[in-house]
Amino acid sequence: MTSASRSGNKRKYSALGAGASDTSQKKLHTPSASVQAQQEGSAVMTKLVDVVGDLSKKFAETAHMAPFPHSSPNSNPASHLAQAIDIVRHDPGLSAENILDMVDHFSRAENEASAVAYVALDDAQLRSMWVWRRLKEFRAKSK
Repeated sequence: MTSASRSGNKRKYSALGAGASDTSQKKLHTPSASVQAQQEGSAVMTKLVDVVGDLSKKFAETAHMAPFPHSSPNSNPASHLAQAIDIVRHDPGLSAENILDMVDHFSRAENEASAVAYVALDDAQLRSMWVWRRLKEFRAKSK
């Protein structure tokens, strides 16, 4: 037996030399499909977080507006009338006279569908435009 085999200290020698590391041997590969899917999923989740944050801010900005009514077609017409009157009287762009004209309009039985339509409009600007259109029609009919 030789002294090298007796010591149990066997060494491997590389053709690249003693200073070469194993990592220099690895080639750079594109990520696997599953890794790419995970990366894309992370990017999508980040975008979703941003979108939800934006929606939350938008909701907070519009929280002062009257809520969108979740009523069925068979719901109580009086509740539509009450909602319509409540919404129109809080419109800052309307004078007392305009509010009274709209309350008179909504209060007529033949205008029940008008109250329902008005309440269903969940955008304040759209509601205001709708009211001004009705007021213009009232004024044209009364001349």
